Amino acid sequence: MGRKSRLQAFRDRKQWLIPYLFSQEDQRTPKHDNVPKHILFSFVDHFEPGHGKADWVEQLARVEHWHRRYPEVVRSFKDSEGHRPRHTWFYLGEEPEHLKRLGELCFQGFGEIELHIHHGSKDNIPDQWKHNSRETLGRYIQNQLNFFSRYGALITAEESPQRVFGFLHGMFALDNSLPDYCGVSGELRLLRELGCYGDFTFPAPGKSQPSIINRHYYPTGNPEKGSSYFQGEEIKVGSEPRDAVLIFQGPLGLVRKGIRFKVEDGHLDWNLLPTRERVLFWISRVIHVKGRPEWVFVKVYTHGAMARNIEEFLGEPMAKLHQVLRELSHESPPLILHYVTAREAFNIAMAAMAGKSGDPGEFRNFFIPPYANTLIYCNRPYRLEEYSRQGWSLQLLDCKEAHLKVKGDLEAEVRGESLEEIRLYRDDRSGGMILQARGKGKVDGSFKNLKEREFCGERRGLEGAVSFSPLSGDLGLSFSSSFSSTGILKFVWGLPR
Repeated sequence: MGRKSRLQAFRDRKQWLIPYLFSQEDQRTPKHDNVPKHILFSFVDHFEPGHGKADWVEQLARVEHWHRRYPEVVRSFKDSEGHRPRHTWFYLGEEPEHLKRLGELCFQGFGEIELHIHHGSKDNIPDQWKHNSRETLGRYIQNQLNFFSRYGALITAEESPQRVFGFLHGMFALDNSLPDYCGVSGELRLLRELGCYGDFTFPAPGKSQPSIINRHYYPTGNPEKGSSYFQGEEIKVGSEPRDAVLIFQGPLGLVRKGIRFKVEDGHLDWNLLPTRERVLFWISRVIHVKGRPEWVFVKVYTHGAMARNIEEFLGEPMAKLHQVLRELSHESPPLILHYVTAREAFNIAMAAMAGKSGDPGEFRNFFIPPYANTLIYCNRPYRLEEYSRQGWSLQLLDCKEAHLKVKGDLEAEVRGESLEEIRLYRDDRSGGMILQARGKGKVDGSFKNLKEREFCGERRGLEGAVSFSPLSGDLGLSFSSSFSSTGILKFVWGLPR
């Protein structure tokens, strides 16, 4: 890097670098007091399958590579709770096939999907994605939420499902901090109105990075003037959640490299590989909710769908990262590892604010329930109407052959030739379970976690036979039936004889 380049890099970073140099930031390194530290490790991904103007075939190949390769790389690693590494794909795009494949990884427990948007006038994106007004950006995000929710992403699995999302801004240009790559002052307020709980953009490599570093905080600047997150209030134990987007940051600082210093910001890439020294630095920033220093958040980031990262990072370098984390978790003083998604990290921060302590893994779903695609797999687009301990219900948005799997108290798997709607719920009056399906053609499936070992079933409103059989060695049953025409199929079982 030449002298002019170094000078420009300093100018771009001076808003945080000067305060950092004159602060006690390096005093944040935890004392080796043998007090267990819980490391809450999250890996966020600017996931852009179309990067480099890739055509649809290349995009699909990139996502398919992740779908196949990621489980192979991380399957042997587990945290203190038994969770495998949990990636967060901040997805940029509008392709159903991408969301289906990522959704399958979510259902298998490998991570969650969040929202990533580029929308600036100088962004290298399709013109229809460029939005530099509050109105057009708001409509675009709402359309994205509608699209994502059809595949179980960004919609909560609860009695009254809600659309919520974590956000990651393209080119690190949040809240019009870089007008050529945003253009919308008041963006943070708009995001909150649309259901955003937290922003995961920072740290940033340039001048959009605020002077507040290694902290989670609520913005307090003028929301209509842009860059409102340049001012903020750090969250702490005992403080109340605000009706605002939480700025959730990763590690940032300087590290010595020979006779010079370089910026360390948790960026992982094909040429920015994980090392033990880097991981220790991330931990040493001790990013935490003020008053709960034993819960240490480590958020790192990558651009996982870039061609070279798929070829050179998604493999041995990824495995090395988790190997280092595993080794550190077996050393002294003890580091207790928890793999968390962006949503889970936010929930644990909210739990700390509420005064919770002990094992942070107990609070993964403290504030925002899990997303639907972590509990429901469906090969067709659908609208979730309800998910609870008492039952679940969804409508399929096309009439093609469907394959449905549901986790939880009412675990089930259903296949149907032309299903339109399916619902499973507890019947308080009879004490049994009721399956209700609407459509035509053949339908079969199985159900688990039922209370009765003896079953009786009945068919209502349908011509044709319904066959039942207990699942071997399990509290469950399988069934098979068919619709003679468009109609309703209703089973009741678990009733006392």
